[in-house]
Amino acid sequence: MAAKVSVCMASYNHAPFIRAAVESVLNQTVNDWELVITDDGSSDGTIEALDGICDERIRIERFPENRSACVALNHCIRRARGQYIAVLNSDDAWRPEKLARQLAVMGEQSETAAVFTLVDVIDERGGPMEEQPFYKTVFNEPNRDRLAWLRRLVVDGNCLCHPSVLVRTEVYRDLGLYDECMAQLPDLDMWIRICLRHGIWIIQEPLTLFRVFNSQQNASGNRQDVRIRCQTEMMLIFWKLLATDSQQMAAILDTPSGTDSAASGQISADTLTRLLGSQDISRLQPAMQAGAILWMHGQIEGSEDWATCKRFIAKTAEWDAFNARRLESMQARIEAQPQSRWQRALSRLGWA
Repeated sequence: MAAKVSVCMASYNHAPFIRAAVESVLNQTVNDWELVITDDGSSDGTIEALDGICDERIRIERFPENRSACVALNHCIRRARGQYIAVLNSDDAWRPEKLARQLAVMGEQSETAAVFTLVDVIDERGGPMEEQPFYKTVFNEPNRDRLAWLRRLVVDGNCLCHPSVLVRTEVYRDLGLYDECMAQLPDLDMWIRICLRHGIWIIQEPLTLFRVFNSQQNASGNRQDVRIRCQTEMMLIFWKLLATDSQQMAAILDTPSGTDSAASGQISADTLTRLLGSQDISRLQPAMQAGAILWMHGQIEGSEDWATCKRFIAKTAEWDAFNARRLESMQARIEAQPQSRWQRALSRLGWA
């Protein structure tokens, strides 16, 4: 018989940590699970670190090369046979009662598609992380109704811990798997897709141990490449979101949707006008404003509605999707600084 929970783990170069991750699954107070591991071309002996752990519920496959975390995780989900999918990164861990508590919520709340937990942040040695206040607070969220969650995720960004989630397997089958063109925010993309249709729930206890590296080399570490990629992925998420369900986007941005067609993804001229006037869009992060601009242009282009086109043109100067105001302000401050003797000398020589 298939296990009730399929724990899906994509692993990559986590030899010092994967054994603790797997042992946290073995130590769960419920036993009706399978652990489906896809190693994403590790070169540091990640899978060999599991030598000596023998359990017929553990199934491992290895990619010959590194293909990306989403590709490996999607491969796990396709191989999963359980009624529920739990995601666990190979450098994180769970408290023993984690799955039992989540299954109890799933049994009580048939309308809930995904159950998360709060988080304790740990360092590379497995001890409490004292110097990362962001990670200590970002996942501490109260429960909300579906539309309130949707608004929270769209306006403020991700606040749900991926390795804490338990999802009904049918949800992945209905909505599709993770976007393999994303590396930083595929989980945010998934949570928004879920909240477009279903409710979610957070158990208000830290049942997940989320590891943060001191060097910020974990996949979500605070590095320049991560910050840049996040902006692009936020733009893509919001663009896809508006194209998928413009009615709900109008609703969460406090814009009545009227008689628009959700199935076609098209909205009426009146609703588009209200979206163009929405103050909430101007408060979105610049990357999401860029997504809104791309989507609105697609809605308006070729319509021969000159009035709406004119309003759109006005908004492309108001919505500062590329932080032009901040860049100009920074440049003005630099230019206002008095030149040093060397700068003046270089300027006279035409070298600066």
